[in-house]
Amino acid sequence: MKTFDRIFGAIVIGLPLLLIPFLLGWWVSYLLKLNIMIGAMAGIGVGIGLTVFLTKWIASKFYDVHTLWLVGLFIFYEVAIFGFFMGVPIFNILPGIMAGVYTGRKTGLNGDNSIFFERELKKANLFAAVVLLIIVIISAYLALVDPYTAANLQGMFNLSFPPSKEMIRGIIVCGGVVLIMAQHILSIKAGRLAYRKAL
Repeated sequence: MKTFDRIFGAIVIGLPLLLIPFLLGWWVSYLLKLNIMIGAMAGIGVGIGLTVFLTKWIASKFYDVHTLWLVGLFIFYEVAIFGFFMGVPIFNILPGIMAGVYTGRKTGLNGDNSIFFERELKKANLFAAVVLLIIVIISAYLALVDPYTAANLQGMFNLSFPPSKEMIRGIIVCGGVVLIMAQHILSIKAGRLAYRKAL
């Protein structure tokens, strides 16, 4: 495994190991009506410990991780990004691009031929597109039921009038199509580059 793959694996795996205990500490403290700050800090401590002791070991086996774990990791990133950007799915294309890089590096390092690589990349892209479509639909629903969406768009684009429901639907549909196409194109380019560099 090359240096890039160790760093890539450490980042992809290390972030969830750091964030999940923090979120669990925060929510458990909140639900049990305990001190949220102490719970969150305890979660961070556990997360740092897990990251320090497990990341290097897991990263060394990064390309041997079972598919179900990869699916869970992918969905974690999609949900985390969606929440962090408050339901705006623009940056939800990043996990799809990461999946393309992962597929390219894994097949390249394993010495798989280009036909096998392209087939695996197509599977990864299809899965990423389905997940992104679900994210876009959820985002669209939230935008349509939010009474402040028109005002927010008016301020964002400096419009002299609030956009109508039809205009909002048009923006949602066009934006969703562009996002899915952008993810597909960038994932293919990133995956093929990663594959060539791994050979």
